[in-house]
Amino acid sequence: MGESLTDRVRAMLAENPKIRGGEVARLLDIPNANAHALVNYARRVPTPGGHGGKGGFGGQGGPVPPSGDPRWAALSAPVLAFLRASQTGRSHVELKVWRRGVKGMGPTRLSNALAWLEGRGLARSEGERNPRRASSRAGDNAPRAHLVRWFGGAPAPAERDFGDY
Repeated sequence: MGESLTDRVRAMLAENPKIRGGEVARLLDIPNANAHALVNYARRVPTPGGHGGKGGFGGQGGPVPPSGDPRWAALSAPVLAFLRASQTGRSHVELKVWRRGVKGMGPTRLSNALAWLEGRGLARSEGERNPRRASSRAGDNAPRAHLVRWFGGAPAPAERDFGDY
């Protein structure tokens, strides 16, 4: 596989740190807007494979740990406690409102914590899982994500109990 455009821009920046997007566009024969975006990205992430911008958790602690990482128990504990506090489950709207009040709980961390909990059998969701599909939209074409409810530690009648968290 050949060198990526980003790596080529990084090399250009190493030679001339003041290079501009217009010059990169001319040298690489790419559109001006793409060149400016590549220069900005290469400045923000100077090493290949590095993490730039806000990181995996939206600026809340870097990249997302792998699913087997032992830190997930602590990262998802507040989410599980919130889910267990309601016998009727939590809607996406309730989760969104709660998340905003919890320090360090960005939308990416919340969705990853929910996925981790569900993968361990500690939480489950019921309702439409893909609100973006046309068949999952209400008559007014509004998404129905609010119809999905999350339950913590309460197995469905046909499910086996995975024990306490």
